[in-house]
Amino acid sequence: MKSKKITYTILFFLSILLTILFLVSKYKINYFHLLITINIIITSFFIIYFLFQFHINYKKTNEKLLKFKKLNKINIQFLEKINDASSYEDIFKGFIETLIENQIIFAGTGYLYNQNTKRLIIKYTLCNSNDFRKDIEIDYNNFIGRYCIEYNKLFIINVDNFKNRCSYSSGLITFNSFYGYYFPIIFQDEVVGVLECLTLNKIDQEILDLLEDVITHLGISIMQIKLFEDSRKLTKELDEKNRILEAQNRELQAQSEELEAQTEELKVQKIELEEYSKRLNKLQQYKNEFIANMSHELRTPLNSIVGLTELILKNNQLDNELKEKLKIINLSGKQLLNIINDILDLSKIESGKIDLEIEEIDLTETIDYVSNIIKPQCNEKNISFKVIFKAKNYLINTDKYKLTQILLNLLSNSVKYTEENGLIELIIEEDTKYIIIHVKDTGIGIPEDLMQNLFEPFVTMGRKFNVQGTGLGLPLTKKLVNLLGGKIAVKSKVGEGTIFTVYIPKELPQSLENQKDEKDKNELAKDIKFDKSEFFNIKENPQDISGKPKILIADDDILSLNEITKLVYEISEDVNIIRATDGLQTKKLIEKEKPDLILLDLDMPKLSGFNILDYLKQNNISTNIIIITALDLDKKDFESYSDLVKAFFIKGKDNRYYLKNLLNKFLTQYKPPQSEVTSEETNTINKIDKETYNILLVEDNFANRYLVKEILKNYNVNIDEAENGIEALEKLKENKYDLVLLDIQMPQMDGYTTFDKIKNELKLSDLPVIALTARSLKNEIDNFKKLGFSDILIKPLNIEEFLKCIKKWIELRNKN
Repeated sequence: MKSKKITYTILFFLSILLTILFLVSKYKINYFHLLITINIIITSFFIIYFLFQFHINYKKTNEKLLKFKKLNKINIQFLEKINDASSYEDIFKGFIETLIENQIIFAGTGYLYNQNTKRLIIKYTLCNSNDFRKDIEIDYNNFIGRYCIEYNKLFIINVDNFKNRCSYSSGLITFNSFYGYYFPIIFQDEVVGVLECLTLNKIDQEILDLLEDVITHLGISIMQIKLFEDSRKLTKELDEKNRILEAQNRELQAQSEELEAQTEELKVQKIELEEYSKRLNKLQQYKNEFIANMSHELRTPLNSIVGLTELILKNNQLDNELKEKLKIINLSGKQLLNIINDILDLSKIESGKIDLEIEEIDLTETIDYVSNIIKPQCNEKNISFKVIFKAKNYLINTDKYKLTQILLNLLSNSVKYTEENGLIELIIEEDTKYIIIHVKDTGIGIPEDLMQNLFEPFVTMGRKFNVQGTGLGLPLTKKLVNLLGGKIAVKSKVGEGTIFTVYIPKELPQSLENQKDEKDKNELAKDIKFDKSEFFNIKENPQDISGKPKILIADDDILSLNEITKLVYEISEDVNIIRATDGLQTKKLIEKEKPDLILLDLDMPKLSGFNILDYLKQNNISTNIIIITALDLDKKDFESYSDLVKAFFIKGKDNRYYLKNLLNKFLTQYKPPQSEVTSEETNTINKIDKETYNILLVEDNFANRYLVKEILKNYNVNIDEAENGIEALEKLKENKYDLVLLDIQMPQMDGYTTFDKIKNELKLSDLPVIALTARSLKNEIDNFKKLGFSDILIKPLNIEEFLKCIKKWIELRNKN
């Protein structure tokens, strides 16, 4: 623009100069005058030019001054409204209204930006659309001015060009043809908000510079308001918490006052409870003493009744009528003993003095044991007895003796309440958690009025159905089931029968698991031993009865296993059956039980039948084997096992009569080996016959002394008697004895004191002393062992156990 003005000025002067030269040549004007005139003209021109330039510069300066005043005014307005703002809305409203009042923009929106959520929140907008109003949130990716956030600087768009390529939301009216300015509001290098401004023309740079400077203050104000709101929120929360705390303090104060009153009341109650506790402890002590005394006082006469009748019954010269009377006396004594045992067991469980012996047991062995006891009872009443084994899992962790007691109690009840020609079934099933045992009978059934209290002590059907019973068996059974972590249920209908269902857990409950490693099996066996087996004249462990062949049936097919078991019992009930459902269990049972006959399936899991044959051959184990298989065999394959394999039974080919004949042949030819116990007893008897032994019997009860003398009268044994500890000590000072039988509960001097004096005062530490007691609680038996007694015999005496114990200690004494 300047170069054009200079060119025009030069041309203007040249034209004037040419004009003057033309006039001078035409009119012959004087050159001097001409020069003066030219000088005047040029001077006038420069004066006019400078005046014109001054006017232009003045005008520009005035415009700048006005613009500065305007910017200063706008700046002041901004600062005033920012300082007066008390909310986000006030800040954005004052800022946008100031821009509109000064005709810089025609619309605008203020956003707060959340860096964490990547969302913008409208705090003020000039918009008549419901889609864009205060507190509406917009996603960062859908915001048209998002680049100002991304790059932290002003972002300008020409809406007319931009709208055809992108479709973003905005907090304003529909864009046509104008400019959009997006100012990032920054505080400490972080975008905290966005100012959106719309204008029809571009904003002057001076205004932009001012806006960017003021927007810095805007960021500070936004953060101040945020801090203020956070502070106000915290203050409100604190006020609320203080209010709650004050209320709680008032409540605590009231509670404290109440507690003080309760404390005083509790002190009084504590004194009363202490007195009550002392009385309870005294009552518990009386109860324990009563149980101990009952155990002693009742077992002592029973010892004589049962023992003497058994001795008399061994006399073959008695007439039948007298034998029957003696059997009734013996039977009644044992029935009374069972009642005492039930009462003691209930008392032990209630007082927590009964322990558990948890071990992995073979359920089939327990079932066989129980079956061997129950079958003779069923035969006496012509009752059919069936065992149905449906469970595949036969190894469980539980207390073998408790489980046996449970099953015997239930089965004995079934025998008692089932009439002749009836049926009793023992069914074993399983689910995911439990072994389920059903005891099902076709007995008289249980009336509905008794079902509710069936497991309460002393509930019995005897009066209604003329059947004797104490009402202790089922309560004891339920407590034993609960002790094992199981449960029991019953269904019954009068005239049709009863089903008792017992659930025994497969996996040991944690409460029982904690006891498992703390118990001693041998001691516990004595503690939980029950005398019901004596009632049936069967030893506690029928597998060890001399003369009965042991038959091991090994087959993983449960149906086949049950069928073969049934077949064996059809031939003879005087056998001991043990069962296995896999090769590994078969091997363990061979090692443990040493069976006389093995019915061996070849195709079993874990170890095959051939593996078992190899094991027997390699370890030189002698036995008899009948191979049971569904395979088509070549018997030549078994030539190397000829000393073991005696016969073959092919499933599906040979019939059950063939197998029955094989078993019958074996049982006919079977000659029972003389047991180690019998041989040992015989040797000891011979020694007693050849040599006389002196025994001191210390017992205050005449009947018990008489019983012991009667048991030992057939042996060369001299028995001295003493009625109390004082007499015993005098006799021990005067005579030498091979053995002392010492009663515990005696007048004048009890067994404990007597034993202590024998060992310490008389210095007879090598003399065997056997305790005679009617007390059977485990802590009492443990105490005998701790004191150093050689052995313990519990009244009423089992004659076989008594003889075995005497012979054992005489033999040990003789060796020493």
